[in-house]
Amino acid sequence: MQWVKVRVLGKGSYGVVTLAVNSEDPSLPSIAVKSSRLEDSHSLESLEKEKRILDHLYGSPHILAFLTDTVSFDDQLGGWAYDLFLEYAPGGSLSDLIKKRGGRLPEREIQDYTRMILKGLCGVHQKGYVHCDLKPDNILVLPLQDGRNYLKIADFGLAKEPGEEMQYGDSFRFRFRGTPLYMSPESFLFGEIESGLDIWSLGCVAVEMFSGMPAMRPVGDGPIINLESKCAFVMQQPNIPQFMSELGKDFLRKCFARNPKERWTAEMLLNHPYLLPEMAVILENSHTLKKEKRILDHLYGSPHILTFLADTVSFSEQLVGWVHDLLLEYAPGEMLSDLIKNVRNLESGCAFVLQQPNTPDKSDLGKDFLTRCFARNPRERWTAEMLLNHPYFLPEMALMSATSSMQVSPKESWLPPWDLLVPRPRWCSFVSSESLDGPPPGWYSLF
Repeated sequence: MQWVKVRVLGKGSYGVVTLAVNSEDPSLPSIAVKSSRLEDSHSLESLEKEKRILDHLYGSPHILAFLTDTVSFDDQLGGWAYDLFLEYAPGGSLSDLIKKRGGRLPEREIQDYTRMILKGLCGVHQKGYVHCDLKPDNILVLPLQDGRNYLKIADFGLAKEPGEEMQYGDSFRFRFRGTPLYMSPESFLFGEIESGLDIWSLGCVAVEMFSGMPAMRPVGDGPIINLESKCAFVMQQPNIPQFMSELGKDFLRKCFARNPKERWTAEMLLNHPYLLPEMAVILENSHTLKKEKRILDHLYGSPHILTFLADTVSFSEQLVGWVHDLLLEYAPGEMLSDLIKNVRNLESGCAFVLQQPNTPDKSDLGKDFLTRCFARNPRERWTAEMLLNHPYFLPEMALMSATSSMQVSPKESWLPPWDLLVPRPRWCSFVSSESLDGPPPGWYSLF
């Protein structure tokens, strides 16, 4: 079967990648050919390692498929080359997709892509490998017919194979050269290469999908080579986007744990609530709770508004499924509706709203206060600020009502106009003494 290289897809330190089509049967899918000159021992070693690893991982749905290998004369390289025939990803790399979308992908899409990458990493780590250079450039995009994208991990030339520590001894730590912006602190500083490196890199990839920017910022203008610049680089905190959901931030914190022993594994992260498919549906459909969360968050600190603490997703045995939870301040007392024994099972809504509110037979000031609350016309109903200045709530009113045994004075003994003889709170501006025959009963203590 004859394959013809038609155009260059990319170049790197290993060599060149070209697109190839079948000259005998053009209907066959195109393939990608990764080539390295036979004289270049370093690049040749890298491609041979990649071939071994891809051969061992063959069949993993989120790892780029290796087809075969051969030797051919390559015009681009100007000599004989070793060729790896690989599955072709027409969507380019994840890096290309991020740039095409303006530097930021939707969170729902990021969840899907992160889940795909983790499934690929699970297969890699279960076989004892560490990718060592996971980044958007090395994650390829295969568009599907329904418009969605399917991601696959590629480029295993720098990967760690099982048993390499035994093979290379002390020099093992210095054989790996990943991309500093995606390397974990322990691998960057001390050359420790374990599966936790890929998890840290995954967190960096997720941040880049959210913001279009690296999670770690370069230090200075030059390369990070001396110990001082290396320490300054690894001591910075990864840039977790603030506009992410709380579950998303928690997911990234599991990826960015400084201690590699505390960093979650790929299998553990696949079971994080943020990546469970039903989580997206729950969070998307919990409109009422999300609205309440926004309002309570905005009113945080108000002493008479129930305090919002946090939100999360958990499995509820009562509801038999995953639910969106709002964590709120606990009020140990009864609800107000229980205290006043609110009417239930009303015959009709009309009968309910047409009845007169039942105002307790207490002080006249209290009755007047309730009258302001129960005004049928909402435009005549007093505001909370106006009601706070009602005499019923003024501290001296309670004292005078409790200590005074005087009777209401006759109308002619008053000191009119009564509303001008006292410091008028805001509500008094709505009362005219000319419209009254006298002061409201019980208000004599004001004078």
